[in-house]
Amino acid sequence: MQNMTRIFALILLLGAAQLQAQTEKAPLPKTAGYFDPARQPIGRQQSDGSFLLTVSEAALSRSLKQVIPDVGIIQKVVKQKIREQEFLVFESRRPDSLAHVLYIAIPIRRTRDGQVFADAGYQTCSGAPCSNCKFSADGCVCEEQAPADNPTQIGRCNHSISTQPALARVPDNKD
Repeated sequence: MQNMTRIFALILLLGAAQLQAQTEKAPLPKTAGYFDPARQPIGRQQSDGSFLLTVSEAALSRSLKQVIPDVGIIQKVVKQKIREQEFLVFESRRPDSLAHVLYIAIPIRRTRDGQVFADAGYQTCSGAPCSNCKFSADGCVCEEQAPADNPTQIGRCNHSISTQPALARVPDNKD
């Protein structure tokens, strides 16, 4: 009877050890096939100082459109310095009026190993009544000249700031 107890205890120990090993090796939640801006870098700072996107512009555009659905047609994505801070800037145009340009700037941060992540928050810049508003080193500015017949009339831009994340998790396989 004592041998049976030992065998039974040994079987229980082996079963517990197998269960623990399976628990320790449990797979992490799947992120393959998705771009998750909370976990994944959007780019990499190269050793020569250049910036390389590690996520396709199409995936970044879909990610932005999940948060700002009426962003329009995204034409360009660039890294830009605005007021001494680095941003990923999206240039988009409204489908109904290609002349109406909207810029969205998402702050970015670099890790020590050169990976670049999107930070929370974003800024927008668009014309009202300026038709040439854009982000420059000084912020959201109107770059059109005052009309010759009224040199004091310079257009102004709409500038908004949000603290909400600008990028959402999206499938990355639809490029």
